[in-house]
Amino acid sequence: VAAGLVGVLWAVTRNPGYDTKDTSRDAGVAQIIKEELVKPELQAGLKDLQGFRAKLGELDAAFQADPNVPLTDAIKAFSIVKLRNDLNALTTALDEDTQLKTDRIVRGIIQDLVELETVVKMKKDQDRTPKKIAATKKWLAQTQGDFDRFLAYFK
Repeated sequence: VAAGLVGVLWAVTRNPGYDTKDTSRDAGVAQIIKEELVKPELQAGLKDLQGFRAKLGELDAAFQADPNVPLTDAIKAFSIVKLRNDLNALTTALDEDTQLKTDRIVRGIIQDLVELETVVKMKKDQDRTPKKIAATKKWLAQTQGDFDRFLAYFK
C-alpha cells in the first residue's frame, strides 16, 4: 500500500517536462518548419485532420438535433491508427519543444475518441438517458476542442 501511495504522489507532483505557464510554444506563436509542412504527405494529413474535425461537427449537429441519433457506427468509422499517424506526422513540422505540448494534445484526441466511442453506445430500442446525453455532449465538445487546439498550430 505504501509503495502505491508513493507512486501516486510521484505521479501527481512530477514535472510534465515543460513549463505549463510558458506561452512561447502555443499555437500562433510557435515556429513551424515550412520546408516540412509543404511536403505532400503532411498536406494530405492536414486535410485528413480537417475532414475528421468537420465530421465531428456534423455528428455534433445531428446529436443536438436528436439526442437519440445513432452515433456508434460513425464514431467507429474514425480510423484511430490513421488519425494517430496523421497527427504524429504533422508534429514533425514543429520544433522539439513545441512537440512536448502537441504530444499531450495528440494523446488527448486519441483518448477522447476512445471515450466518445464508449459513451455513444445505446441499448437496442432504448433512448439515451439524461446522464448519457450529458456525457455524449461533454465528449463531443472536448474532442472538437482538442482537434481545434491542434489544428490551430497550422493556421
